[in-house]
Amino acid sequence: APDLSLAVRLLTQPLAITAVCGMALLTYCLLSPPTAGTDALLGLIGGRASAMPVLVLIGAHAAHLVEASIALFVARRLEPSMGLAGAMRWALLVFLVGYPVLRHVLALRPPKP
Repeated sequence: APDLSLAVRLLTQPLAITAVCGMALLTYCLLSPPTAGTDALLGLIGGRASAMPVLVLIGAHAAHLVEASIALFVARRLEPSMGLAGAMRWALLVFLVGYPVLRHVLALRPPKP
């Protein structure tokens, strides 16, 4: 199961920081009052008047939920002695970041014979 130092190392990967910042920026642009800056950023994916930014955000959350479910399943099968709490820690990290952490969980699987 990931301890605090491993969690910090995984969350501070450049790709992980980019993923979290991108989700936070998209959420901020959608929830904040319209400005030239937020409208310009939302214009990259269809604009504020379009449904596309909301669909992108919902899709990203759905993808993270699926990835967290995969991480939970893999972690439970890896080490039964890790327990549900350890597997949930992996799943939470994957839910927060997505694939940059999921690839580490998948790498823990033993090689196929």
